[in-house]
Amino acid sequence: MKLAERNIVYDRPLATGIGKMGGPYKVTVDPGKCVWCYTCVESCTHNLTDKARTTGIFEGRDIYYDEKGRRLGPSASGGASVRQELHVMDLDCCNCKRCVAMCPTNAITVDTNPNYAVIGSPNHGSDVIFQNLKRADGNFMTSSMYEYSSPPDYEDFHIDASIILNPPRDNRNEFAGQLSNCYLGKHPDRRLRVGTPVFDTHMSYGSNSHEAFLARMLASVMLKRPFFLGEGYVHPDFAPAYRNCILQFGTGGFGPWLDLSEFAGVSMKYGQDAKKGKGGKLPAAKNDWEIALLRCVEPYRDLNSPNPQHLQYSIEELRMRIASLRAALGPKKLIGADIYGTIWNVNHIVVALARAGFDYITLRGGGGGTGAASLTDLQNRGLNTLYIGKLAHDALVNEGLREKVSLIGEGAFLNPKMAMLGLMVGYDFVGTGARHLIPLGCTMCKRCHTGQCAWGITSRPFGHRIDPEEGARKIVNMMLSWQRGMEGLAAGLGFTTHGDVVGSRRFRYHGTNPLLYDTFGKEPF
Repeated sequence: MKLAERNIVYDRPLATGIGKMGGPYKVTVDPGKCVWCYTCVESCTHNLTDKARTTGIFEGRDIYYDEKGRRLGPSASGGASVRQELHVMDLDCCNCKRCVAMCPTNAITVDTNPNYAVIGSPNHGSDVIFQNLKRADGNFMTSSMYEYSSPPDYEDFHIDASIILNPPRDNRNEFAGQLSNCYLGKHPDRRLRVGTPVFDTHMSYGSNSHEAFLARMLASVMLKRPFFLGEGYVHPDFAPAYRNCILQFGTGGFGPWLDLSEFAGVSMKYGQDAKKGKGGKLPAAKNDWEIALLRCVEPYRDLNSPNPQHLQYSIEELRMRIASLRAALGPKKLIGADIYGTIWNVNHIVVALARAGFDYITLRGGGGGTGAASLTDLQNRGLNTLYIGKLAHDALVNEGLREKVSLIGEGAFLNPKMAMLGLMVGYDFVGTGARHLIPLGCTMCKRCHTGQCAWGITSRPFGHRIDPEEGARKIVNMMLSWQRGMEGLAAGLGFTTHGDVVGSRRFRYHGTNPLLYDTFGKEPF
């Protein structure tokens, strides 16, 4: 059989308006470098526009002809010639860069599509147009990761010069800024020694692939910190690590809730993560039979958590819940409360929870990402995480309860400086989620909710693309680098231990954000 020709074909779907111009990204394959190995076809998993297509944005087609030039069927074997075509459907491209990384000859380039970006008005541009085109096709507007466009400004912070000139060092110790000796929980008989002040946040089994979940769990064990499982129980393959894990019981109530005494503790979830309106969801495509068995639900159906709600409405009921859990788990297990979403009355909430007997309280403010939620919910941020940490810390101090409960802050801690600010505002620990996915290959393409993650992080069918041991090692290295950066700042500010840092606001804010100014700018530390 003779090879007649090879062509690269850029397909445009039958769409409305600017949909015919392609999506936000333009994929180009250099015919001079392409060796037709079809690695890109195997690597790409993204396909949102044509469910009948079995491939991602790349598709290889072999077209056969007989001796007279007549086209033969796909099962032809004795034709005179074959024409190979590589079809590219870049409307589905999310710029995850999997194809670029895997191409052996560097033949693929992903650029911003100028026909997509330069259109519309500042407040009604291509993103708004495409969102409404998708709505017009009857698509549910779901997204993941981050959707807001104005991240908090953390660059207008300055170290208080008086601290540098007169640091309160402990002269009996020649070290400063050590953040590797921390305790989660304040009760002497019910606390965990922790090796780092930065945690991996709650992500449920099912939102991550098996291999991604294992990599994150291994990293937490290696870093000597608890691993927070998220809502929906966990796979029995991880039973040897149960003693390092903290289960989360949420408003959805998903899971069999077996062997509770084997875990390090239990978190009670009040509210729904970063979703400010409707509760979160696990889309049907990700709810396979194994996840359904673990969550005690019907497979291949959307799992929607209830709207944010309080599970109890009085302090007495909170105390009853704590007493029941203590009886079930034993007196030495940690019991925490996870308070998510917009919480103006956080000062009253944390005081009630501390008096009820919770060992730790997790607060998540604006900036927290999520695996799947309504696009509208994601685009409306909650309160600044630092500000709610200040409110919570000060309320507990004023009521004499600060030494009875640990505080964990989550949401928009993007680097060691932000994490350090979180400790100084009053959190005992801070948590970050998306940062732990980056060493596994995450490129923030915001396709977590589709189950089509090409890196295998949030797509179970492609989890084999992750080496859990290598991923865990990279996460550990990243977190140790974070800790070294935080310890450098701590030493420069004159802190000796983790306890010195918590609640000592020695940075000064000089920006225009009124909440950050109220937190760091006007009050003496």
